[in-house]
Formats: sequence, structure tokens, C-alpha cells
Amino acid sequence: MRGRKGPAEASDAPDVPKREAFRWHADLDAPGSATWYRSLDRVWNARVNRSHDGVSVEEQDHAPGSLLNWYRRLITLRRTRPDLASGDQAFPCAAQSPVLCVLRTMGTQQTLVLVNLSDAPAAPAIDANLSPRTFHLLAGEGATDAVLAPYAVRIVGTP
Repeated sequence: MRGRKGPAEASDAPDVPKREAFRWHADLDAPGSATWYRSLDRVWNARVNRSHDGVSVEEQDHAPGSLLNWYRRLITLRRTRPDLASGDQAFPCAAQSPVLCVLRTMGTQQTLVLVNLSDAPAAPAIDANLSPRTFHLLAGEGATDAVLAPYAVRIVGTP
């Protein structure tokens, strides 16, 4: 969804490129691709999407580090960890921490979501009452209390 508004005119053409069509295939000319506005040269030529640009489902499907597969991992976690769907919620990091920490708990199961909200590497300032050693990595990279890259997400949990 990297589109942008086209030049002003007395039709809806400027809005067409704001939200370019979802890309199923690497090739923009593949069957089922949205090419209906190809005749609007001023819009078509200014589009962001290009064939084989790495953003289609076809291109991301088998790439482990792709955004598509990250979302699939998050969906799987939500489906398999009841604490994420309906558990209690707490924020076990210091308020001034650049890392947002959200702890979800249901019974003995806990999931800790760590999000570095800054443009610099940062470590979570986890409350001393919470033992990060009891968690294992569910998604992202690194140990529970390790430094997160800028804007990185790490999800850890108890078995």
C-alpha cells in the first residue's frame, strides 16, 4: 500500500493510485491482476507497484523473513496461545523505557510482547518481579532481556 494521490482533476482518477491493488502475483500482467486503470496513463505511469518488486504474495510466500510470513506467524500465535486472545494484560517495563512491554497471562501461560518504539537499539527495562529466564522465543530474534534493534518486535512466552 505504498501508493500516493495523483494530480488533481475533476474525476476520481487522483484517488486510484492511493491504495494500489493487492498483489497476488509477481507479474502485474498475470491473470487476476488489477490492470483496469492501465488506460489512465497519468495514473498507471505514476504507480508504485512494479512487476517482480518483492511485495506480492507469490514473491513473499516462501521467504521466511517476509512481512507476509511475519503476519502468518502472529496469526498462528494468537490462535495457539489463549493468553493472547483473552488473557489478563499488564505492562511490566518502566514507563520511560523505549521498549513497550505487554504481558498477557492466562493461568500459568504467559506471553510477553516487546516492541522497540525508538530509532535506536534498546533493551527492555523489565520489572524485577518478572523473570525473563522463564520465557522462550516465540517470534522475532534474541533473548527476552536482550537489546532490540530499532523498531524491532520480539515475542516470548512460557511453555
